[in-house]
Amino acid sequence: MYSGIQHKKKICKGCGYPKKIFSHGLCYDCAKKGYKSPRQKKEVSGPEGKLTERNAFLKSYLKHGGKNFFTDKKVDLAELKHWNFIHVLSKKQYPYFKYYYKNIVIGWLNHHKLIDQGKEIELQNWIKDHPEERWNEFFELRKELSKEYKEWIKNHKNEYKL
Repeated sequence: MYSGIQHKKKICKGCGYPKKIFSHGLCYDCAKKGYKSPRQKKEVSGPEGKLTERNAFLKSYLKHGGKNFFTDKKVDLAELKHWNFIHVLSKKQYPYFKYYYKNIVIGWLNHHKLIDQGKEIELQNWIKDHPEERWNEFFELRKELSKEYKEWIKNHKNEYKL
């Protein structure tokens, strides 16, 4: 006869199914997957409402007219994945511009890998092999956004905290 502790099943805040709760209102599977319960999520809001990368991606898509920044080819919104959106300035080094739509451009997976992972030698080789792509404009945009970031930090230093 089993004499172990009987656990009541509760509704998991991650998946919504009645299961044994493991941690912070989450079942073992949801906690293992890295889900966060609603009280753990940090919400950031700005003048236009809730700031999320998804909203920034959509705004960037509309700003660029649905075109790939580097090749000017039209990209269907339904075909886009998260890696199609590239942050011009790094999210780690420039955290206040993480959700800034001007800091996001549309590109292909290979562009994303080269820019995000900081592989300078491979990036220089890629630029030599693909002269038709608009890399000069990308690096000019990076300089402009860097100046804009410094100005923004000067003016809003004590208003926002991450």
